[in-house]
Amino acid sequence: MIERAFVIPFEYLAELSNKKSKEDILKLLEPLKSKVEVLLIKKDGDYTELRTKEDIESFLENLKSSTAVMYFDGASAGNPGRAGIGIVIILPGKKIKISKCIGKATSNEAEYKALIEGLRKAKELGVKNLVVRGDSQLVINQVTGKYRVKNERLKDLYNQVKELEKFFNSIYYEKIPREWNKKADYLSKKATL
Repeated sequence: MIERAFVIPFEYLAELSNKKSKEDILKLLEPLKSKVEVLLIKKDGDYTELRTKEDIESFLENLKSSTAVMYFDGASAGNPGRAGIGIVIILPGKKIKISKCIGKATSNEAEYKALIEGLRKAKELGVKNLVVRGDSQLVINQVTGKYRVKNERLKDLYNQVKELEKFFNSIYYEKIPREWNKKADYLSKKATL
């Protein structure tokens, strides 16, 4: 029996497009598509219908060319002290690394400034769909709305993040363990020297 539809979260496909080729994703979706009339890609409450193999291929091609993964980290020697930011942006066929001293800041301010710098760079590169990974529980939970921003110094940085988010079709935040963020961590610490 063929079901009418199957819903796939957009964020799942965006993440998958950074790990697998278009052909590999098609292989994953083909058995599913053969069991339903339409695949529905859900993004922010809206749905995109994919009825044919050509629809799926076109959708994946557009997604693959406009999706990036960004890792960010901030470091402070002294808290507050000499601070640095580290960012790694991974695009199809390209990796961009940023390491920059930002002067005196707390570790939380450095984390926010790394996120802001990374969002600005992704915007400049024309990225439309962004997966953002960081190891700061505070920053990730504040920008996703799980925590309130109480610190006055962080509110302005938080507002800058929210303004930059408007330039992307989709943005997905993921809190990752520190050991998965080694490259951005290295770049942020290097900038404090």
